[in-house]
Amino acid sequence: MIEVLNPIIRGWANYHKGQASKKTFAQVDHLIWLKLWRWARRRHPNKPLRWVKNKYIIQTGNRNWVFGMRTKDKDGKPWAKYLTQASDTRIERHVKIKADANPSLPEWTEYFRNARNSKKPPPNTGTPAGNYGKDKMAPAQYAGERSNKTILPKSTTYCPNTRAVLMTWTTLS
Repeated sequence: MIEVLNPIIRGWANYHKGQASKKTFAQVDHLIWLKLWRWARRRHPNKPLRWVKNKYIIQTGNRNWVFGMRTKDKDGKPWAKYLTQASDTRIERHVKIKADANPSLPEWTEYFRNARNSKKPPPNTGTPAGNYGKDKMAPAQYAGERSNKTILPKSTTYCPNTRAVLMTWTTLS
């Protein structure tokens, strides 16, 4: 039973560890424990509760009443196998990447290297020269790094309201 439930609990907890979920993890642990306790009592209806407790419940560290079992390995050394608790999963917050950051541009290489190797937010190195943000295109010299296609201006158009110059781009094979 423990070998079946542990990967399910661990996978579920790892999936949800990015949210504020510590209280939810504790509630889930409690509900799982209640269901397993009911299962153990139902499995042995003619045995006293103390016998069921001694068979299925162990103490690990500071925790009493942990669903598990104590056994010995082939060499005769004792070891314990117990149910994984979702609340033991460490909560890891998602770190946002800057909107201006572009992995294809060489100015941002250090930023992404730090972001991959660090659990904390990457250092604020400021915007690189050129300020290639959401509303601006990267220079044509970086186009080859993103793909094998060439980006060229197709035509010049004007905004009907402000008469500002708008540039439309096309991709050539």
